[in-house]
Amino acid sequence: MKCISLKLTNFRNIAECDIGFGQRNFLVGDNGEGKTNVLEALYYLSAGDSFRTHNEQWAIRTGELFSRIEAELQLDNGNPRVASIVLERDELGVTKNFRLDNAKVNKGSFLGSCLMVLFSPENVSLMRLQPAVRRSFMNHIIAKTDFTYYDDLMAYARALKQRNQLLTLIRRRQAGVSELGPWDDRLSALGSQIIRKRQALVDALGTWVSHFYSRVIGNPDARLRVIYQTDAGSITPEQYISRLIKNRDEDIRYGHTTFGPHRDDLVFLLNDLDARAIASQGEFRLIMVALKLAEGEYIKKTLQEVPIYLLDDIFSELDEANSKRVMGLLDEAQVVVTTTERQLVPKDARLLNVESGEVTSPVIATPPPVVATPPPVIASDSEAISVD
Repeated sequence: MKCISLKLTNFRNIAECDIGFGQRNFLVGDNGEGKTNVLEALYYLSAGDSFRTHNEQWAIRTGELFSRIEAELQLDNGNPRVASIVLERDELGVTKNFRLDNAKVNKGSFLGSCLMVLFSPENVSLMRLQPAVRRSFMNHIIAKTDFTYYDDLMAYARALKQRNQLLTLIRRRQAGVSELGPWDDRLSALGSQIIRKRQALVDALGTWVSHFYSRVIGNPDARLRVIYQTDAGSITPEQYISRLIKNRDEDIRYGHTTFGPHRDDLVFLLNDLDARAIASQGEFRLIMVALKLAEGEYIKKTLQEVPIYLLDDIFSELDEANSKRVMGLLDEAQVVVTTTERQLVPKDARLLNVESGEVTSPVIATPPPVVATPPPVIASDSEAISVD
């Protein structure tokens, strides 16, 4: 997949821009000028959300009521695609409208239309924050490659909320235990399916993550594993219901459901030890890079489409040798990179200057044509002029 062009209106500090992309693209500018805003806009088209904030009011330019993101894409089979998101501000917050090829779609149908993999400094926190962050990581990948997953996840969240409310009422003796039956059925059908798909994802990621980690650090003996941590394991809906029934007394006592995919996690093992306990900050970065490369490989193998890679300030996060190895692993993919260092831009890359929310591509002056100077005319002997 390639992004041919990106049009932004009222996005962050960008009033209006139309950016054309090549295979290698470097957004260059000082901090705070708007480089990461362009990457954030691209990521919106991939995930339907921001990777920087949950308050989407900030995505709309100050003083404006809407923001628009639109990209012209080309699939690997040559087919074109146009994807857009409009964020609208009102007194209740922000609403989002998704369109594919000028047809309005819901978010679940939109996900997977723009395949992108993001590496940003914020990724490092994936290993240190709460398990919900790592569950979100899994959810985003599966939603882009499985077109029923997002709807199932939303349905599970609604059923979980209803069951938890009912548990509270039962604890207060305002409802009966028998009323849990329909919600147990609903959770078991959805929850077992979510767990199964997450396990399949992590199994696939595990196939590539150690390979990429050893390649990035240049050490073939380094080992990195990622494990899906769940109380359920491989579970059928019938087994799921049995577990919910077994946990009922505990659930009623606490007022929430203590079993299910909403409590699962990811564990990273570096050389068979928990990376959270032993890894340095630099190793955390390299683990995340390997995980993101594995994510891209999973998307490529699942959908037969090479994703676009968004690399936010990667040169400040990795040393020169590691950065070169990462870029070398992305030869076949389109890449959009942000950096403050103009000298790091390869000669064959498309340079995009970003300053005060304006994105420009410098015009390379074409040298004047070289006009060959004719050689001097030398008279032949017969035409020689006598000077006697």
